Amino acid sequence: FIQQSYVRLYLSFSRRSLMKNKIAIILGVISAAFVCVFFGLFYTQIIKGANYFRLSQENRIRLLPIEATRGAIFDRNKKLLAKDVLTFDLVVIPQELKEKQKTFTQISQLTKVPVETLEKKYQKGYTAPFAEVTLVKNLTKPTAFKLEDMNLDLRGMIVKSGPRREYVYKESVCHAVGYLGMINKREFSRLRSYGYDRQDRMGRNGLEKSLDDYLRGEDGGMQVEVDHRGRQISILGKRLPSKGKDVTLTIDVRLQEFIYQLFDGRKGAMVVCDVNTGEILALVSSPGFDPNAFIDSENVTALKRLLASKKYPLLNRAIQCQYSPGSTFKILTAVCGLEKEKISPYTIFDCKGKINIGNRKFGCWRSGGHGPQDLKYALMHSCNVYFFKLGKKIGEKDLSRFAYSFNFGKRTGIDLPDEASGLVPDRRWKRINKKETWYEGDTANFAIGQGFVLATPIQILMMTCAVANGGRLPQPFIVKSIDTVEVGGTRMHTLGLSKRNLEAIKKGLEMAVNNGGGTAIKARVAGVKASGKTGTAQVAKARSHAWFVGYAPSDKPKIALVVFLENGGYGGEEAAPIAGKVFGKLKEFKML
Repeated sequence: FIQQSYVRLYLSFSRRSLMKNKIAIILGVISAAFVCVFFGLFYTQIIKGANYFRLSQENRIRLLPIEATRGAIFDRNKKLLAKDVLTFDLVVIPQELKEKQKTFTQISQLTKVPVETLEKKYQKGYTAPFAEVTLVKNLTKPTAFKLEDMNLDLRGMIVKSGPRREYVYKESVCHAVGYLGMINKREFSRLRSYGYDRQDRMGRNGLEKSLDDYLRGEDGGMQVEVDHRGRQISILGKRLPSKGKDVTLTIDVRLQEFIYQLFDGRKGAMVVCDVNTGEILALVSSPGFDPNAFIDSENVTALKRLLASKKYPLLNRAIQCQYSPGSTFKILTAVCGLEKEKISPYTIFDCKGKINIGNRKFGCWRSGGHGPQDLKYALMHSCNVYFFKLGKKIGEKDLSRFAYSFNFGKRTGIDLPDEASGLVPDRRWKRINKKETWYEGDTANFAIGQGFVLATPIQILMMTCAVANGGRLPQPFIVKSIDTVEVGGTRMHTLGLSKRNLEAIKKGLEMAVNNGGGTAIKARVAGVKASGKTGTAQVAKARSHAWFVGYAPSDKPKIALVVFLENGGYGGEEAAPIAGKVFGKLKEFKML
């Protein structure tokens, strides 16, 4: 009995102890849970409270960017060349787009853009949930208003108004004005600290590129409170955008269009300037392109055709392309010969149609020869033999030095981007680049603008200005003012040339246009006494380049011009007539 009582007592204590242990465990678990809840609430409300409050505010407050209007570009007579116009675009915000398929279907019905196209644009443009994706550009006003009404029922869709670039004269001024393109990822990462946005456009060529900082302006923004459906409740804050600065150019768009039409799609360039200041009155490169094609990025076919063209319309042939200058370079050879006293204006060389230099025969363009020639007649007839002999007397070293002094082999400094420098060869250059010795034949070719020497049309024009104005080499410029600030101005480099020598050369250039037998006779026009020099630059396995460079009036030069036709043939036959028509138009515009 006693033994059984002990057993019962032991079992009773064991059950009570086990029960207490269970209760203790349960209480521990509950206590731990409360501790976790407490620390969770503390972390959420105290430590992360500000962050969650910010997130709630961002969900309630929307920041809407307001794009700045880009500065306008005018010609010298205040005619608009480029401006911004108001357009409407449809964008969506992915994180707010709750019924995508329904939204896209209704957008398609209104805009006539297939749903599949909208889907592709959405997938291509998606970068982040909060980043806007543009679905349809350049909406008509009625369509924009209808879509804005739909925004009350469909979340995540916004009709944005903003500026769109428009180029008024299209092809005729495209290389001077330039065009805009969308900023790429590499540029954005480099320029974001300067205020650029992921959706910004920036200048890609011409003045749109070189003056982008002045033209682009500064974007503004608006802080808007919205309800749970994304509808606007109130405007909390607003910063107005700052318009870009307007730019006025020195070019005359009437002259620009006239010249562009003269080229009629032929490859080439023409530049017209004031001989005494370097002020550019026209700068044409042909063929051109419509800069609006780059604004309307939807027209992929037009862009592909433009970029694939074998005529390379995006090249500004006036300043970016380098060519053999041909006989136009004889002007510089003449200057060098006179200044170095290798000849006088009356020195005569006999042209029999050809000359032996080294082991080769070098011929004149006139196979029978020109007979005895002094400098003015050699320029008038563009006699190769005369300048072969003169080049031999000068030597390549002095020819190179004089070429450099006239800014050949260097940029002229025109206020347009991507100007080429050309090439002035010499013994050292040939040894390094061609691994060959310089020969007398190289000097002969150099003297008539053939062989290795390369120049841009604007370099040839500046050389001619220096001869016409008495020995002052101008720095060309095309920007007259930015807003109300005059930035264009005369920058001249005095070459220290003899006026007597220059008058002798000018006499030959005058005879080339006005005397019978002159190579530039087709540049003559009634009422304008002009001077000039033709050039026909030979090209291997292709038609020759045609050149004409000149100025008017002959006695008191005011305007100079250069005409270049790529693979155009003979300068006297193809380039000179274009120059004559432009001289006539300059007189009509009372610029001569």
